[in-house]
Amino acid sequence: MNLFREHPSRYFGYLTFTSLILLVLAYFIYHKPVTTASLVTILDSIWSITIAVSITSIAGGLGRKCLQVTSLNPLIRLSVQAGFGFGLIGIGVLIIGSLGGFTKLTAWLFLFAGLLVFHRQISGWWREWSGLSAFLRDLDGTSKAVGLLITAILCFSLFTTLSPPLKFDALVYHLSLPQEYIESGRMFFLADNIFWGMPQTGEMLFTWAMLLHSDISAMLLGWIWGFLCIIGLLGYMHDKFEARAAFIGLAALLSGYSISSGLSWGYVDWLAMYYGFCFLVAIGEFYQQRNRFWLVSSAAFAGYALGTKYTSGILVISGFLLTILWINADENIGRRLRRSLVWIFTAFLFYSPWMIKNLVATGNPFYPFFIPSGAMDAFRLGHYHGVPVESIWYALTLLPVRATVIGAEASPGYGASIGPLLLGFSLSAGLGWRKMEAERQLTISSALWVVLPGLAAWIIASRFSDFLLQSRLYFVIFPAWTVLAAAGFFNLEQDIFYGVKLGWVAGVITVFVLGLNVFELGKITVQQGSIQTDLGLQSREQYLDHNLGWYHQAMVGVKNLPTGKKVVMLWEPRSYYCSPSCSPDEILDRWLHMRHSKPGNSEITNDVILQTWREQGYSHLLFNKFGADFVQSEENDGYQPQDWSSLNRLVGALSVEQNFGSAYYLYSLSP
Repeated sequence: MNLFREHPSRYFGYLTFTSLILLVLAYFIYHKPVTTASLVTILDSIWSITIAVSITSIAGGLGRKCLQVTSLNPLIRLSVQAGFGFGLIGIGVLIIGSLGGFTKLTAWLFLFAGLLVFHRQISGWWREWSGLSAFLRDLDGTSKAVGLLITAILCFSLFTTLSPPLKFDALVYHLSLPQEYIESGRMFFLADNIFWGMPQTGEMLFTWAMLLHSDISAMLLGWIWGFLCIIGLLGYMHDKFEARAAFIGLAALLSGYSISSGLSWGYVDWLAMYYGFCFLVAIGEFYQQRNRFWLVSSAAFAGYALGTKYTSGILVISGFLLTILWINADENIGRRLRRSLVWIFTAFLFYSPWMIKNLVATGNPFYPFFIPSGAMDAFRLGHYHGVPVESIWYALTLLPVRATVIGAEASPGYGASIGPLLLGFSLSAGLGWRKMEAERQLTISSALWVVLPGLAAWIIASRFSDFLLQSRLYFVIFPAWTVLAAAGFFNLEQDIFYGVKLGWVAGVITVFVLGLNVFELGKITVQQGSIQTDLGLQSREQYLDHNLGWYHQAMVGVKNLPTGKKVVMLWEPRSYYCSPSCSPDEILDRWLHMRHSKPGNSEITNDVILQTWREQGYSHLLFNKFGADFVQSEENDGYQPQDWSSLNRLVGALSVEQNFGSAYYLYSLSP
């Protein structure tokens, strides 16, 4: 049988289809819309996303295995399960690193093992995402507008996340610590960086991602933590109030530039917020169900939060107060006290790996704080604690208002822009309390038990140290604050003032404020050149030059020194782009410490300082003149005029090998 004669049109169709493919291929041989550099960059970004999503999938599957809950809606459930999984993985990576297992082979083996062992749970966890569609149906105009603006924030922050890291603390320790571990193949005590003593759940997860691929994969984990927190909050507030209030609550949180922009920084602030949300869910479920499972889960999330950032230990305070004063308050005090002690023990059990790490390395479980230990002697400890902010207590009680109004990103004091809507809406959370449904009262009460102790801790801590005034140190309470903002909007929405619906006006204000933040975030994303870098239109080095200026040039200069050369840095704490050749001045106290650390407070001479550096193996000095000038202008860091004159004599006696725009000087320490 001749098939061509029987079905000529079919074969003619095959021929024309083949011709189409050949023509398309031929066309793009001569018309190349994507250069090789762009294609490589885009493929690298896709691979980075794949790595981060794979780690997240394992966290979701592991969490689903441990937290088999059905009482939560899908968005809350998937968020809480992944959060629990991330905490366990962080502890696991710490153990592996302590045993010398920071190798690419180990990282890949555990990735494949995790995907294989938990494949059923991972599949079930991903199926939960289908529940998102139910939350996006039948939205009103305000909710749609807010949803689009939040999507824009997520997209702009993702563009920046896919570009090389720029932010200060990421270059000081969030990414530089994992880099040091990877270079050595193990977890070890870093005397050169006191931030080693901080809890490192986030940094352990960054280490795994960087072993698998790159720093971009690590920063994508930070973006994913924020996304999971946002998704979980959406589901939680939708359950407790309704869709419109849920979107307004998210808008209140993301209207703060530092919060929305922080998705892309490679920090652990969003991980702390994520655990703050998980804790809020668990403690609410325990109150309703009186189930020990949720009691243990809430303690675990508090322990994970403390294992992410010391100041997130606020949740431990909240948990203690909740379990002894609020939950089962009709029981006798002895029983409540026992339950609280068990809760605290459980929280510290999940936090304990970080205490053990510090105790073994330095003898201080809370290194680098409280007692001299490790590289933190009494002199450095006193310098790092800073100075009290104010002595006027009534002014400190206005801290939430002041943090909202005058707090600005990268500015002295609060150091973060948190937006006006969190505080503005949350003030109305208690309206109509007596007529409020019991479940809504429970939601607001549980959020207040987190926010109020958190604000009290913030106020008290900032009284004793200017360092502890920073808003982002307390981001762990912001998810609960977000719930209060949603409750406040929900209450306002019910009121009519002279025929005007306050909910409608509040919605317009929210869209306006959030829209301005989206504009600012988008503008800065474009100015930084993140999109151009992601598309391969400019190189990584060009991006870093554009955004980091002379600092990046100085780092290139250090990296280009002959092999074996070591550089000691003054007034420059960021070591990520020059590791392992450089030793950072991580808390800007190296010069002061070198001159005054001798017993009896006698000054150490320049000759002794130079000899000490040479004996420690340093061949060069990198001097950040702008940093030194800034510290000198502050006039409150314990420096005396003779300290600065001694510095001028020291650098004047050294030969300049490289001058980076008169901002950085690279000196030879050769005699």
